[in-house]
Amino acid sequence: MKVLICVVSYRTDEKLERYLDSILTAAQAAGSALTLNILVVDNSVREAAASEEFVRRISERTPGVEVICSETNLGYFGAVPVAQAAAARLRPEQVIFSNADLTLAPDFFIRLGEKLPCPAAVIAPAILIDEGRGFDQNPKLVERYSADRLRFLQKVYSSALLFALYVWLGRLKEMLVKDRPAVRPSGDRDIYAPHGALFLFTKLGFFLGLPRHEPFLYGEELFIAEEARRHAEVVRYIPAIRVFDSRHASTAGLGSARRRRLMKESIDFILRRYY
Repeated sequence: MKVLICVVSYRTDEKLERYLDSILTAAQAAGSALTLNILVVDNSVREAAASEEFVRRISERTPGVEVICSETNLGYFGAVPVAQAAAARLRPEQVIFSNADLTLAPDFFIRLGEKLPCPAAVIAPAILIDEGRGFDQNPKLVERYSADRLRFLQKVYSSALLFALYVWLGRLKEMLVKDRPAVRPSGDRDIYAPHGALFLFTKLGFFLGLPRHEPFLYGEELFIAEEARRHAEVVRYIPAIRVFDSRHASTAGLGSARRRRLMKESIDFILRRYY
């Protein structure tokens, strides 16, 4: 099992270091069955001296890691071409693309190995909040959105008032779900869209063939789902493979107005390209 992990970080150094530690722990548990390459794309746009210190610190903590400090903030999927270039060079069997505010379960690679080979082009693992005590954010979507649903979201993201109400209702729903005991699905199943915190690609050709995702942020789940649909590929939810999420660390500093604008741009892109 030869895996490339690309981690996209934006001003989340402590969370990144914790994530890298968890990757190494999971890799050690898998032993010789795993060949691992780690790529960090840092979007923090640091001064030269700060970049050098960051690279030194991460390299000492995680031997063999490749660190690329971007001169501009590429956005989340703006780093996909960087990962594609690395994947084309390294030729991994699986590519993991994720943000930095995660940790892997210690048995992550063991469970992944048990599920391979997998006919799906994309695996959606369990992405659990609150260190695994909270709810699973996957499946993100079981079925495809209708065009009417996306046009409704366009309207919501076009209005500050509607957006504020929509966000409030979403938080209320999450609070109600969060207070319930976590329910762990036992079976694997095909779904429409995986959660965007971590994408696990099992077909190198599919990953290398992904086109440019035009929006700066948001809509990545729908983009991957639509590309899989376009190429008659499958997204498979496998809850035995676990990831723990501290949630939204990289987007926490975005103001409401900018978040709303970026979300609308992502829906505009999906409608224009796929509907």
